[in-house]
Amino acid sequence: MAGTWQARSSFIGLAVSLATFAICFALLEAGLAFSQGRLQARLEQAYQNRNWCYRQSTHPELLYEGEPAVPRCGTNSHGYRDSEHAYTKPPGTQRIVIIGDSVAIGQGIPARSTFASRLQRRLNARPGVAAVPTEVIVLGQSGYSTSQELFLMEHIAPRYDPDMVVWMYVLNDPAHPLYHDANGELGRYYYEPPVHTTHFLQRKLFELREIQASRDCPVEYHALLHCVYRREVRDMIARIGRLSDTLAVPVLFAIHPVFPRRGGFDSYALEPVHAQLRNDAEAAGLEVLDLLPAYAPYPPERVAQQTEDGLLDPWHPNAEGARVVAQALYRKLRQGGGLATTAAP
Repeated sequence: MAGTWQARSSFIGLAVSLATFAICFALLEAGLAFSQGRLQARLEQAYQNRNWCYRQSTHPELLYEGEPAVPRCGTNSHGYRDSEHAYTKPPGTQRIVIIGDSVAIGQGIPARSTFASRLQRRLNARPGVAAVPTEVIVLGQSGYSTSQELFLMEHIAPRYDPDMVVWMYVLNDPAHPLYHDANGELGRYYYEPPVHTTHFLQRKLFELREIQASRDCPVEYHALLHCVYRREVRDMIARIGRLSDTLAVPVLFAIHPVFPRRGGFDSYALEPVHAQLRNDAEAAGLEVLDLLPAYAPYPPERVAQQTEDGLLDPWHPNAEGARVVAQALYRKLRQGGGLATTAAP
């Protein structure tokens, strides 16, 4: 009898423990789901007077993509902020595909003023500069990180049969699409975790690992990213190089600086990050264009946009900054950057 009673007590205790765990798990899951709903409602409220230009992507790696053919967003039928481009390349035409994020798409400036639009006009305007008509095709989305841009390079860019890829690298690109907010929380808005609790624990583990890895790293955000994720950055750039070889398409790796909010480019503190990126890209077999020297003669306030609160936007060039980028790219291409060009002055 005593053994039977002990067995029943153990069973009851286990059942109570399992029931308690299940209740706690259900409450936590419900709370996290509610928190996700509040985040989505907050973003919808924030964007109600702006252009909501995105939708959930059919590709899990991307999380979100541009809403196709929305005039107020300037998107084409494929969901990119660009003019219309058929997948089939016209005979006698060469193509440059630009891969990147909001800097690549020219967020915040008119479509005609983006560096991609300026570059296309400049390549085609003067006889003898481009040996054949040249299309510049923009494949980028606001907030995309390098991991998402790699998907574009591997799966989307080949559809356009490019003759060259310009990879516009911005110093917040190593950010995680979900666990950092470099995309303005768009990743978290569109990601629906199968189990909220599991996703929450994974996020906290990610944050703890990042804190531990950052102990000997600089405090400045962009330098911190490239310190903590040094190996990941190097590996992703190496993957760009392998894709370039696999697709037989040359890649020009363009490094876009951060606009200093205090002082000018003469006191730019992130040059060591640029040097690291240049070395990684060259080791991967990529052509490199560091845009820092192109921006250096200008005061940051002349080439950068301003935020809504009147501060200098650290990432996005204004129309003048886009002109500087287009000119630097044009000069690089004239030097033999992978396209059919002549030595026209």
